[in-house]
Amino acid sequence: MKKYNLKNEQIKRRYFGWLKDAEGFSPSTIGQIVRSISLWEDHVKAQDFRDFDVSAVKAFKKMLQEKTNAVTKQPLSVTTLHHHLVHLSEFYKWLSMQPGYKSKIGVTDAAYFQMDRKQTRIALHQPKRRTPTIDIIKKVVASIGAENEIDRRDQALMAFAFLTGMRIDAIISTPLGCIDTDSMKVSQNPTDGVRTKYAKTIPTTIFNFDESLVTVIKEWIGFLRKDKLFTDQDPLFPATTTEQEGFGSYCFTADKLGSNFWKNTNSARMIFKKRLQAADLGYFNPHSFRRAAINIALSLCKTPAEFKAVSQNLGHENIATTMFDYAVLPEDEVERHVRNLTKKKLNNKEEIAKMIAENLDDYDISPKQ
Repeated sequence: MKKYNLKNEQIKRRYFGWLKDAEGFSPSTIGQIVRSISLWEDHVKAQDFRDFDVSAVKAFKKMLQEKTNAVTKQPLSVTTLHHHLVHLSEFYKWLSMQPGYKSKIGVTDAAYFQMDRKQTRIALHQPKRRTPTIDIIKKVVASIGAENEIDRRDQALMAFAFLTGMRIDAIISTPLGCIDTDSMKVSQNPTDGVRTKYAKTIPTTIFNFDESLVTVIKEWIGFLRKDKLFTDQDPLFPATTTEQEGFGSYCFTADKLGSNFWKNTNSARMIFKKRLQAADLGYFNPHSFRRAAINIALSLCKTPAEFKAVSQNLGHENIATTMFDYAVLPEDEVERHVRNLTKKKLNNKEEIAKMIAENLDDYDISPKQ
């Protein structure tokens, strides 16, 4: 039977409230922190947090390394270990400043939850991710025969995810009124119900990487307004509705759309999986479509202003976020670009300085605090 410590429960409640109200953490992030602290409490058998013991931390880290995933039966990844330990380190830093705890826990005690530097580098290393090319995206969209409104929705969903670079939770919560087909702009506005990251308002111009994909989106919006008679408050991508085949029938069909928003991203993710596998293209998750859009957009940028414009279009406040998290080139492209650099000739340092100055003088690309 799981043990509980009243003092621990009280201070945890305060901490989780602080994360939510002061730090603005989302429920899902707080849920991850809850699991990390729960693992620690189970290990020390609900011992009071004030009774900090370095040897217990060492034993806990060893236990995590030996622990296996309940589903895959494989050892926990280094990244998972890193996240658990970071959550606990931050928790103990906070505890060290709380009345009744700061006399028992030093600020430096939290550092014992860190992994060694080698493991930390491995945990923070950007893994290679499969990203679809524009040809793959066009092929999967074209492979969906538009036999009914569900097919048309799925076509538009995949085209829209690519050409906007929006996150999937924002996409499925976007009402029709947030799209202006004349300017091809999307207003990702949380006050309209759009679930953006950190509830940021993001004005997004749809990338015109391919005219056929743009047409799919325009025709879908026209279908919703003219055939389905949707209003601005209805979902851009409505959930499937289940209907009885006939009076008294025990059979149901699911080939029509209702006017309800999806409650979560599960159904949308399943669409990506089903449609890609049906096209024999393997699975690319919705976020990989965002990465595909970013990679193409960045490859087309020539000036600092263009790089900054792409970054803002994605909702990034700092261009470094775009470059660090998404601008990862395949090894063959790195080799090609480096070889091309050796063929280029610039006259002298003054010419280089002049070229940079001309590009930077006209634009303020510094991150806003």
